[in-house]
Amino acid sequence: MQVEWKVALRVGYVLYRSWFRVESININTITLNIDRKANLEIPSLLASARVFFFQYPHSFRSNAMFRKNIVVFAILAPLIYACSGDNDTDDSTGLTSSDAPVESTETTQTPQDSMLVQSDSPIIGTCIDTPPENDGWGWNGTSSCQLNTSSQVSQEGLQQITDVVLVTGQSNTLGSNTEVVEGLDDPSERVYAWTENGWDIANLRQVWDLGWHPRTTPDGLHPHNNFALHFGKRVASGSERILAFIVLSAAGRPISHWDNDKGFYRKIVYQVNEALSHIPHINELNAILWHQGENNWFGGAEYREKLNALIANFRSEPWYGETALFICGETHRAPVNVDLNSLNSDGDLRTACVSSLGVSVRPDLTHFDASGLREIGKRYGDKYMAIYNGDVSSN
Repeated sequence: MQVEWKVALRVGYVLYRSWFRVESININTITLNIDRKANLEIPSLLASARVFFFQYPHSFRSNAMFRKNIVVFAILAPLIYACSGDNDTDDSTGLTSSDAPVESTETTQTPQDSMLVQSDSPIIGTCIDTPPENDGWGWNGTSSCQLNTSSQVSQEGLQQITDVVLVTGQSNTLGSNTEVVEGLDDPSERVYAWTENGWDIANLRQVWDLGWHPRTTPDGLHPHNNFALHFGKRVASGSERILAFIVLSAAGRPISHWDNDKGFYRKIVYQVNEALSHIPHINELNAILWHQGENNWFGGAEYREKLNALIANFRSEPWYGETALFICGETHRAPVNVDLNSLNSDGDLRTACVSSLGVSVRPDLTHFDASGLREIGKRYGDKYMAIYNGDVSSN
């Protein structure tokens, strides 16, 4: 009975923090250690509650059990919060192992939405034939793996690449639960993606961000959209550039998840180094596209400080030089946009932010729909080219 009471109290506390103090939620799962013998994973109710009210308001009126639970937890919450102190589980559980691949990306989904949960177990890297043996097998950093050799491009093709860009951020970087339309979302021979099998011409049916839905569908039968593809197509269609991108997302995570002492940052370092090692004539990124802020909805001085520190940490990496660009994108109507837009007036011509004004979103009022992803991708592309073409007014 004591264990059940502890669980009930903690659930009430989680609900309270999710419901009344959105800005304090740092992760999508909270792990309970009860008497050091049992672990209980409780999904955060933030995403599902928001979707529930925005998309299914009639269900709230008709679902008596849901209303009862809200009332019970709301009554318990202030007492729990007052007695608990600041006990939030945050993303400080980032891995502390070596700089090898460090994060798994197993995911779960809420019934109403695709706010995803990522575990922190060791990741498996991209399956690469290194050194080349042409026997159909490669190495993923921990064990041998079977190559999908039909999807890998030749070295001659890779030598045509002129620009390499890292795309990172939350769930809008992932682009889940969005349709793909023939004609609008077709691949371009001038746009490459870093996939589970190495570099390939970017296709929405590929696995880009290993371990995250929807980039893990092995047969590619259920593709989802992504603004990285449309960014690349915009740049390639308006110039002689041939662009390659690396997508590394962390859905539902706060900006602190990208701190340079956390496992996800080390994952980025590992994957970027690995990807660049297969393009011999390029050893630096041209830019980083940053689309994060939904978790840090209210922004503020701390967010802006974190953002500046993140840029500085990236600039300290040998693959991200002083001339590389850092371009962010606004979230949908969030106060944090003020902090993101500070990059347009910081006096640094290499940093900028693109507007999300008028970009269409799904009913949850947080995630871009397919049309929105196409549009925000084009805006990233326009900003990228404007800066490289010396248009100072674009910043």
